Amino acid sequence: MRLKILFIAALAGILALSAVPTFAAEDYSAYIKVVYDSDDATDNIRRAIIQAKANPGKEKIILSNQGEGTTTWVSGPIYMGNDMELHLEEGVTLQAKSGAFENLKQPFINIDSKSNVTISGANNTTSVITMLQEEYTSGEHRHCISVSGSTNVTITGLTAEESGGDGICISDMNLSEGVVTGQNENVLVENVICDGNARNGISIISGNNVTVNNCKLLNTGKDITQGLITSPHAGIDIEPEERVGGVNNLSITNCVFDSNRVRGLLLTLKKQWPNQNLIINVSDCVFRNSSHGITVQYKKASVWDKTTFKNCLVENTVNYPVYVKNWAHDKYPIEFENFAVISPSSQNKDVLGVFTINTIDDAANGNMDITSSGNVVFDNVYVFGNELPSAVYINGMSEDAKIKAVSGTIYSDKSGDTINKANNNYEDVTLSIKNTTKTKEAFLSEIGFSGYSE
Repeated sequence: MRLKILFIAALAGILALSAVPTFAAEDYSAYIKVVYDSDDATDNIRRAIIQAKANPGKEKIILSNQGEGTTTWVSGPIYMGNDMELHLEEGVTLQAKSGAFENLKQPFINIDSKSNVTISGANNTTSVITMLQEEYTSGEHRHCISVSGSTNVTITGLTAEESGGDGICISDMNLSEGVVTGQNENVLVENVICDGNARNGISIISGNNVTVNNCKLLNTGKDITQGLITSPHAGIDIEPEERVGGVNNLSITNCVFDSNRVRGLLLTLKKQWPNQNLIINVSDCVFRNSSHGITVQYKKASVWDKTTFKNCLVENTVNYPVYVKNWAHDKYPIEFENFAVISPSSQNKDVLGVFTINTIDDAANGNMDITSSGNVVFDNVYVFGNELPSAVYINGMSEDAKIKAVSGTIYSDKSGDTINKANNNYEDVTLSIKNTTKTKEAFLSEIGFSGYSE
């Protein structure tokens, strides 16, 4: 198909024809190359989006490198339309405009109730979306990219950094207007780095068929002028709401979670859509250098889930490596398969096990509607260099909220590693701990660990 090349004039907004630049051979109806304005490109970008909306077919809107190594484009909030891609060339930084985000809930790039939208970069280290975190002294929703109520969305090949909230938020609300928009469908986040965002790297609140692949989630929960933005300060926070459907069919693969203030990954299901089958697969991921590695909590009895952590490593935590809390005993287990915890720290004397499975009385926060906690399966799980008192700590709060159904075998290179059962409020706990002389290098080779690829 013959491609049109559309150029948006900086001030007049008129169109002119030009020679076709060299791009990938994709089927776009037009390439719209935005005219550069070094001071404020907001109007030029918005004109390009309006032009794209007016043309049938999918449009590719390009923020180009001006040929001097790195080019910074400055803009206020951007609102995407249907059937379009916003592309940052290599060496392009799209920077939030100073003073343009006084609304505490105003994301930078907004994909709201749209379909067939892509935000892309040429290189995930040199195509950068950045905000001015030092200006945002309160609030938690000034995200780099917000996706809400949308279908067929791809975010790829870029860095999202220094936001006042999340690098990427996949939600069911138009945050700036406080309007529920609907469940997202088919969202892909791939080859993305989320670095130094104030709340989370990625928040997943609503979506069916969401994939996060080959991403780095780094340094979340940064200090700002008046303290910390609202927690949980996780690399990825999976926190479904029960407004329009929650989360289902979520895949997280080949990702690195590193140096996040509190957690690598948090999964909390106290608001997940009831009676919905929730499938979450996490594989070939590394969780390192954070306070907690993986936390799963507050699963209601009405949520039927299957959660699997396969071919994953948790390294160098200073608190809980793996924490299962108030997780209702139900149809499907949490499965840890080909999984290793490496060098967990003993700095926090309250942490009594590498794997902690417990119930706590949290009724004041509406979180205690469970009859039991557990249903955890360990398959080919190893602990290397354990400094904590035990491999597993199990604590059922009461006879009414006990630990049920914990099974499998954990191999530890610490002689005499144990299961610490805090009380007798448990049943069907058949888990065993065995000593191993296998090295972590041999384990990684055995499971064929791949992980993140540059």
